[in-house]
Amino acid sequence: MHPAEVLDQVATLLERSLAPAYKVQAFRRAADTIRDRPVEQLEQLAKAGRLLSLSGVGTSTSRVIAEVLEGKTPKYLTNLEAEAAPDAGAGGEIRTALRGDLHSHSDWSDGGASSWLSPATTSSCLRSRSAVSPRAIFSDGEWSVSAR
Repeated sequence: MHPAEVLDQVATLLERSLAPAYKVQAFRRAADTIRDRPVEQLEQLAKAGRLLSLSGVGTSTSRVIAEVLEGKTPKYLTNLEAEAAPDAGAGGEIRTALRGDLHSHSDWSDGGASSWLSPATTSSCLRSRSAVSPRAIFSDGEWSVSAR
């Protein structure tokens, strides 16, 4: 998996946990910075201790990148996943039955995810539908535009 995908995962989990926007944006910015760079180039930068030389990559994000490049699951991600695990108790059955959550935040509103990343986030959260604007809808892996 490319480190940018993991940075996006971290940002999504931070956003879901209502972390401050600057943290979410930091992980999204770092993901955007490295997204188009070949893994080999990132590995060279990591070996030389130069990941921090990339604009938009900070201490926490560079640690996540380095751990992914080493083939490890980043501790930052593991901790967030443990905190974000759904309640398997009395509400677990209800949570499993929920479908069609239309609530999302993108950079079109007050969120940190790009409007084109929202569908990927929707899919990763196992939602079947998500509205991105009053007219554009992402449903079952496809975009559609509703007529008014």
